[in-house]
Amino acid sequence: MNIILTGFMGTGKTLIGKLLSERLNYKYIDIDTIIEEREKMAIVDIFREKGEGYFRNVETEVIREIIPQVDNSVISVGGGAILRKINVDIMKNNGIIVLLTATPETIYERLKHDTTRPLLKVNNPKEKIVSLLSSRNAYYYENCNIAVSTNNRTPEDIVEEIISKSKIN
Repeated sequence: MNIILTGFMGTGKTLIGKLLSERLNYKYIDIDTIIEEREKMAIVDIFREKGEGYFRNVETEVIREIIPQVDNSVISVGGGAILRKINVDIMKNNGIIVLLTATPETIYERLKHDTTRPLLKVNNPKEKIVSLLSSRNAYYYENCNIAVSTNNRTPEDIVEEIISKSKIN
């Protein structure tokens, strides 16, 4: 059984993924890290040099390649992966999809000094967060098995809620 973490940037997928994998003694896989290794460049550079469309195609290739081949893993996927039906189908067929959520204010506070987020390299990042969240939320909620808020909570509490709701252990 895999646990696949999805959600908007800044909701804690990487931190929670690492802690959850340690707690369950599962392997941790970060799809964005695999993309960076494969492309030999940071995601922000892929967006800048090759465009979001190119990135999304590589993301789908990596999801298609990796997720069906693993078991007993916690897999973190990028915040936009859920926007492609093929990605959702692969995730649904190979694990429990856990949506991590946070308010736009929380996300902004977590990311306001992060220069590695290409979609937030705009004049008003807070407005962009609200806009992107409103366009993605339906996809996130329609395609998850479990939703867990990360607002004002300890990572340990979040991990325990995921384990409890996914009925693992």
